[in-house]
Amino acid sequence: MRSTSYPNSSYRPTVEPYSASDQQSFAFLSVTRRWPVILTKVIDRLVSENDLTLDQIRRMGSECDTVLDGLDDSIERLNDRIAEGKSIISLISGLKYESARDREVMKLIDDGGENLNLYNEELAKTKAAGKATWFTASWLFTECYLYRRLFGFFRTTVHWKDYDPFESSKLSALCSSYDSIAKLTLKLEQFLSSLNDRSKLDDGSENHGQQGLMIRKFQFQQLINACLWGNATDLSLLPNLDRETLEKIQKSQSQDKIIKDDFERLWRCVFLNNFNTSTDRATTPNLKHSFSSAKKSRDEGDLKVEDKDRLRIDFVLDNAGFELFTDLILADWTVNCFKTVQIVFHPKTIPWFVSDVMRKDIDQLIQSLLSPKEFYLKRSPMASPVAPRTRPKPRSKTKTRIAISKEAGGSLEEVEITKSLSNDDDDEEEDDDDEEEQEVENYKEEEVLEKLKSLGRRWKSYFDEQVWVVPSSDQKLHFWTNPMPFWDIVYRDQDLLKELKSSSLVIFKGDLNYRKLTGDGKWDSERTSFEESIGPLNGSFNILSLRTCKADVAVGLREGQVQELDRLDSEWRINGKYVNF
Repeated sequence: MRSTSYPNSSYRPTVEPYSASDQQSFAFLSVTRRWPVILTKVIDRLVSENDLTLDQIRRMGSECDTVLDGLDDSIERLNDRIAEGKSIISLISGLKYESARDREVMKLIDDGGENLNLYNEELAKTKAAGKATWFTASWLFTECYLYRRLFGFFRTTVHWKDYDPFESSKLSALCSSYDSIAKLTLKLEQFLSSLNDRSKLDDGSENHGQQGLMIRKFQFQQLINACLWGNATDLSLLPNLDRETLEKIQKSQSQDKIIKDDFERLWRCVFLNNFNTSTDRATTPNLKHSFSSAKKSRDEGDLKVEDKDRLRIDFVLDNAGFELFTDLILADWTVNCFKTVQIVFHPKTIPWFVSDVMRKDIDQLIQSLLSPKEFYLKRSPMASPVAPRTRPKPRSKTKTRIAISKEAGGSLEEVEITKSLSNDDDDEEEDDDDEEEQEVENYKEEEVLEKLKSLGRRWKSYFDEQVWVVPSSDQKLHFWTNPMPFWDIVYRDQDLLKELKSSSLVIFKGDLNYRKLTGDGKWDSERTSFEESIGPLNGSFNILSLRTCKADVAVGLREGQVQELDRLDSEWRINGKYVNF
């Protein structure tokens, strides 16, 4: 018997999914306020495109005194493009009206695109369950349907078939991220150089190996925090994002805003035992041995492992731009810390949730690094080199003491990792920013640009050599743009399930992926574990969810934590200031 709570799922959880029928929910706010803004911006973009095309027609006419061969045909094609653009605008206006006024969700027209039959089949089940309107159907279903239907408006045309209505906003956000990209590039170079230097000085002692582990752990935590907080730059939630706000978000890495932190468990179970501590370089991982301690107790929710001869990590990607850059930075560090590793990236195949990564966005990011001056410093007036800042007040240097977990057989050691300390604790975040600014100021602009080029060349080589991989067939990526919770992978896509089971770790980036993992259900945040909320996926493969909170659903919190968070910030679930690890 199919669940009426989740008519679109083969799994029957005990909770209802969020929907816009609850006017106090973020789902209602999204349907009635966020979506109209997003759709209006798409309309504005199409109007601008049509205006540019009309200007092109006028120029072609004014520059030619006589009719040239083919000119009439060219003008006719441009006029057809304008007419199609107007038709798309009309369709989007209708979609905007329907969704905001709780009309019945319409069947998708036959556009020949991906998941077409699936959407219509699931829509029929939704209607049979009495959830046939934009407010009564689950928010997860209707939001996915919104972007799939929008895609169909373009796909059925001749001149707009491959148009990405969100490309300009993604590129603009990437351009405006120059400062943060430069800083993180230099940070990665510093980390990799440190590891290389330690390898050259290796004396074979146990102490040297233990210190190498601690340094790696420190570096890994820094980079995964950047990866985690990079998810805050979501253009579907920040449609009017300016550069000042973007930079502020990209600098936010407050530990006290991490409401669920499984870093130690991740480090212990996935990475720690895969390092060769005597050589400061990873050997071919024996994952069966590495994860043996993680398999002691299913009650602890520890990680599952398949016996294989190399490490594989999958990224189910979220946002393009700076977040994608942080994902690739983490992947680069991982490649340099392991002897045999493969990274598999899972982008979307259609324009999705405004800022989600498509394959072309990966290519554009790498191209921007290969030509950084042209892309970042000339393309947009918002993008400029890192500006000099006033020197901060003097700070003392101190050695940071880092503990190796007992699971690794470690003890507390002191490592020469220095941290700048302000005389005023309240200024700690600002001082960290000042220190990063000084690090960048130590380089001339041309040196920074050359380092970006070097990074771009290295990343391109990873793809060329299949160290980094995007599935070659779009068919293998279609599951990520269907409307189903991810627990349906178990029932609907055995090929994808087999692929993910072959991975040592699958990293799900972002809020939508978190919502899909948990079915966007109204789970009790403190009484429901993450393992319970993901249903049949639990135990299938190793999952890491990195998510900035931008929806009501949250699980795995400790007793009393919800009340504490509500007291601190009544909008902690939705404002993007808190994160789940």
